[in-house]
Amino acid sequence: MDRIERRIAWIAPVLIIPGELELEALAEGAGRVLLGLESAREWTPPSAPRPLTGA
Repeated sequence: MDRIERRIAWIAPVLIIPGELELEALAEGAGRVLLGLESAREWTPPSAPRPLTGA
């Protein structure tokens, strides 16, 4: 984060807000697949909800 902050801090103040660590989880999952501990899965997006009909 420090390298990114140094490059963009001139634009505006930088706030670092803790998150869910999605990138780390993604990397760990890819590592498990590469090590053969898990098989790769394909993500399918959920279907769009149906529009509400007037009553």
